[in-house]
Amino acid sequence: MNSSSGYSAASIDFWPGFAMGPMGRPVNGRWLRLPDGTAVIEMAQVSGLSLVDKDMRDIRRADTFGAGQLIRDALAHGCRSFIVGIGGSATNDGGMGMLRALGARFCGAGGELTLPGSLNELESIEFEGMDARLRGAAFTVASDVANPLCGPEGASAVYGPQKGATPEDVRHMDSCLMRLAGVAARQTGRDMSAVPGAGAAGGLGWALMACLGAQMKPGIDVVLDAALFDAALDGAGLVITGEGSLDGQTAMGKVPVGIAKRAEGRGVPVAVIAGSLGEGHEAVFGMGISSALGIVPGPMALRDAMDNAEELIERAAARLARIICTGKRVGKKA
Repeated sequence: MNSSSGYSAASIDFWPGFAMGPMGRPVNGRWLRLPDGTAVIEMAQVSGLSLVDKDMRDIRRADTFGAGQLIRDALAHGCRSFIVGIGGSATNDGGMGMLRALGARFCGAGGELTLPGSLNELESIEFEGMDARLRGAAFTVASDVANPLCGPEGASAVYGPQKGATPEDVRHMDSCLMRLAGVAARQTGRDMSAVPGAGAAGGLGWALMACLGAQMKPGIDVVLDAALFDAALDGAGLVITGEGSLDGQTAMGKVPVGIAKRAEGRGVPVAVIAGSLGEGHEAVFGMGISSALGIVPGPMALRDAMDNAEELIERAAARLARIICTGKRVGKKA
């Protein structure tokens, strides 16, 4: 994509720094600024599950403080428009850490609460000390998760176990998030706990919507809008996209389908070059995708395919080009 229809690599600034990881240890963090001044933050970079060893995972302690630090740093650099990608978190804190990093205080009968596992003691939230620059900020949340904050389909029950939670941890943290949402609703007059996506990233979705007024959108739509994808479709005759494994799950809303929906609306066909064509991949052909090619031409060990991915992709692209040329010749004779 050229710079006239989207963002070129040279026009994006990265701001590196250190932030607090999910278990309180410093981690490398960065956010990026788009040419229009929008800050893009990926919370998993500083609050992600991959940052915590399996034997150290603890949803009663892990928090999103680092994500709040990145937001605060972007505010200090003049950003007032934010895109926050949430997912892959190690946390289940309902955004408590993020809000604390931005100046909020969580109060119980015995004083200030700092651990997510103590939220069942929450009596009030002091929002007065939050960064004043947030008043002029607008947030868009990129997430494909539709879970509510609490209950059997909520953050704790569905995602807690993969973050190291025992059944007792799940019950405890669900009650903590219920308490958090109830106190916040009483103070703000808005109950966002049942809104789809509130349970994303351990409840960070709830905090962004309920406390920062964020709008939640499917991740693919956020990315395509930021990349000015619709403008890039002007005059296009074909869209080529990729996928690791094109299979039945792809049809449930993954990137190629999101791209195909936009392109189909403009009458532009879409072809997919995939690492593999898995079971049920044919379902995507009814969703705007015209054709799909796997990059592996025959039986091959996974390691070999990964080591030679660049060459295999080039060869698949060449096969696709020949198919297109063949189709054009057939069309001329029809």
